[in-house]
Amino acid sequence: MSQNLIQLEDFYLKLKSSEKLSNICHAKGIYDYYHYCCDGYNDIGFGCGYRTTQTICSWIKNQNIASNEKFGTNEPIIAEPSILEIQKILVDCGDKPSNFIGSKEWIGCFESSIVLDCLYNVPCKIVHCDVGNLEKQIMEIEKHFEIFSSPSMMGGNLDSASKGVIGIARKQSNYNLLIADPHCTNVQDELILINDDWISWRSIDSFERRSFYNFCLPQKKAMKA
Repeated sequence: MSQNLIQLEDFYLKLKSSEKLSNICHAKGIYDYYHYCCDGYNDIGFGCGYRTTQTICSWIKNQNIASNEKFGTNEPIIAEPSILEIQKILVDCGDKPSNFIGSKEWIGCFESSIVLDCLYNVPCKIVHCDVGNLEKQIMEIEKHFEIFSSPSMMGGNLDSASKGVIGIARKQSNYNLLIADPHCTNVQDELILINDDWISWRSIDSFERRSFYNFCLPQKKAMKA
C-alpha cells in the first residue's frame, strides 16, 4: 500500500495546551497516525474504527521491532492490516458473515480487540462507561496509560465516531483525553494535525453526555526507555 503517514512519538509536547495540564500519561513509543483515505482506499463515512485499529497495530509492530533490536528476541513483525484484511480477520474468526468483506460497515472497540488478539496475540480490556458516567471510569483509563502506555480506542452509540486515545492528563479537578481523530482526509504535515485539532486535548466534559462509551485498552506494555 502506498502511504504517506506521519509518525507520532511524544506528540503532546508539540501542543501548547499541554503546558496547562498535569499528571500527563501518554502512549510511549513510535506509531503512525492512520486516517481516512491515507492508503488510497476511500473509507470516508465508515472507516474511523479501522483507522484507529491500524494506528494501534502500528504501535504494536514498532514495539516488536524495538524489542527484537534491544533484546535479540524474535517477535514476529506483522505489518498493519488493510481495511479489507481487517474485515477478513473478523469473518475468518466467525464474528462477521462473509458479505462483511468489502462492505462499508463500521467496527467498534469489540471488533478492534478481536483483530489485535488474532493478529498480534495482544489481548484487550474493554471498559464500558454508562450514559453520562464517563468520569466514573476515567481513572481506569489513567491507570491503563500508567501501566501499559499503549494507544487505545474509544467510541459510543450517539457519539459513534471512533477515536484514538493516546494520552490522559489532569486540569485541576478535571480530566482531559489526548485524542487522535482519524476523520482527517488530507494530512500534509504535523501543523495540520495541530492547527485543525485532529490531535488535541479534550476535556471529558466535552464528550456527548447522552452517549455511552466503550474503550479498547490493549494489554501490551510499552518498552522501557
